[in-house]
Amino acid sequence: MINTRVDLRKLVITCLVPVTILLIHNIVYLAGTRICDLTGSQTDSVGSITSCISYILCIFIFGYLYLKYETIFGQSQADKTHSGRLSDKTKHAGKEKSFLRAFVIFLLILILGISLQFLTTCILRLIDICRPDLLSSYHEQVQRSFSINNGIIRICTVAILAPIAEEFAFRGTALKLSASAFSSRYADLYAILFTAFCFGFYHGNIVQFCYSVPAGIILGCLAIWSGSVVPSIFLHMVLNASSYIIGTIAIPTSMLYGIIISALFLSAACMTGIYNVYK
Repeated sequence: MINTRVDLRKLVITCLVPVTILLIHNIVYLAGTRICDLTGSQTDSVGSITSCISYILCIFIFGYLYLKYETIFGQSQADKTHSGRLSDKTKHAGKEKSFLRAFVIFLLILILGISLQFLTTCILRLIDICRPDLLSSYHEQVQRSFSINNGIIRICTVAILAPIAEEFAFRGTALKLSASAFSSRYADLYAILFTAFCFGFYHGNIVQFCYSVPAGIILGCLAIWSGSVVPSIFLHMVLNASSYIIGTIAIPTSMLYGIIISALFLSAACMTGIYNVYK
């Protein structure tokens, strides 16, 4: 029998993370449109600029929270003391091993991100073929956010700033809080699932919810395995940036199922490889 105790207060605070991000977005956007109204300026690019500013604010806020308070990740003081006593020869060998390890993880995460983007794109294409009515509003949102014609500010926001802010928020602050809320040997698993669902609801529509939850689980696993938000930030960047390229590729309908199966196997292989490197 699994004996699990839950601190509801911490879970409620965890749920406030996506609410806080959305509030920041809305407040900055309203302030931007108000300033444009008062100054008589054009409002065509206000959405891109305010989105950029709000994500920068989120990076500072959640980055501070993640770095300020003691995390459930990281080396213990005893480990740090022990590592400080290593010989120069051992340190040099450790640096070489760490560089190779980091390079392998970099390649695996890069391949994983591209595979997941192909998987998501092909599944959405199949849905679009079978039930185009389900994705009509989603296509409009994608055009606003993930079009290459949206300008450099929007592209940099989506590909760089948003992943950093959201990973500090969800795989940093929220994951830390929710993991400490569960008194169980499966606390990390519960925290990954809980924050993944929060991540899905944060996106605000059923289509993005369906692929944001699995993505949140994968990103949470990377954060737990690595003890850092850096790998999840990199994977998130690869996912968002690759959508600008992969989303424009004309994939023949006859190849969709083959690509989906290949992407699934490749993604599973990359996750297995990343787990083995970290463990």
